[in-house]
Amino acid sequence: MLQNYQVLPLIKGGPCGLPEDIDDVNDNASKLLLKMWPNPYHINATIQFSTNGGHTMIQQLDALGQVVKIHTNRTYTAGIYNIDIYQDGLPSGAYFLRLQNGSLQKVISVIKAK
Repeated sequence: MLQNYQVLPLIKGGPCGLPEDIDDVNDNASKLLLKMWPNPYHINATIQFSTNGGHTMIQQLDALGQVVKIHTNRTYTAGIYNIDIYQDGLPSGAYFLRLQNGSLQKVISVIKAK
């Protein structure tokens, strides 16, 4: 009934607090793995991602930033995972994959070819 939402750090020093340094967030986010192959892809592709554990969501966004597909939205244990995707009805063009794991996120660009 209730959906999981991205954690937003609002209060410094609290359980949902801001990190001490923005570089900490960037360093932690750069350790997340997010790949897709083949890229460009036609219909089938594989998404490989890592998670530190906890709620993890992978969304596909169009060039306007609108979510066109949610590939996963659930709780994982820490590790590396693969998801095979099939997207027959999606138009050709440039898209973005966004991985969200807790308050961390990573974005890559992907191309869907004809």
